[in-house]
Amino acid sequence: MTRLTALILPLLLFAGLAGAAPKDTYYNVEVLVVEHRLPDLEGGETWVKTDLTDLVTELRQAGQETNTGSETSVLGRAGTKLAKDGKHRVLVHRHWTQQGQAKSDTKPVRLQNGEKTLDGVARVYQISRSLYLDLNIALTVEKLRLDRPDDAKSPVFRLQEHRRIKLQEIHYFDHPRFGVLVRVMPVGKN
Repeated sequence: MTRLTALILPLLLFAGLAGAAPKDTYYNVEVLVVEHRLPDLEGGETWVKTDLTDLVTELRQAGQETNTGSETSVLGRAGTKLAKDGKHRVLVHRHWTQQGQAKSDTKPVRLQNGEKTLDGVARVYQISRSLYLDLNIALTVEKLRLDRPDDAKSPVFRLQEHRRIKLQEIHYFDHPRFGVLVRVMPVGKN
């Protein structure tokens, strides 16, 4: 090995390590779910009975506790404005802090409103340097009984999404009956 190679090799190795994503990256995740109260929005859509087996499985895996979202946060202010117009109702506003980990190491976070008409999970995870979000949410007009989903008398409205997300951006997930706003920030940034 030449002297030049002996000098350059450690520098190249160090440069590669310096560019790698930090292992202990934490994120603040905020989720706002709003119901659309716009009767003409649905049009003539027919709602089919949906299988909730995968949602029930994810709910059993859900781990992390969440906090009620702050009214002064960006999504909190958006929820307040939407609720004031009478055409929307805030169903869930939650936030939590989590480590950026692989999907297999991340538990879904449960999203449920007090009336139990909305139930579901959100999972934020990291693949390489990219963040992804999986949403699996069900909404009904009556109390949702996921232990006996076949007993539901009213339609169950379902939103299942998988999307790559960017930090510090607001992401919107749409359904004719409800919408979900999500914002992920690195810890230490507002």
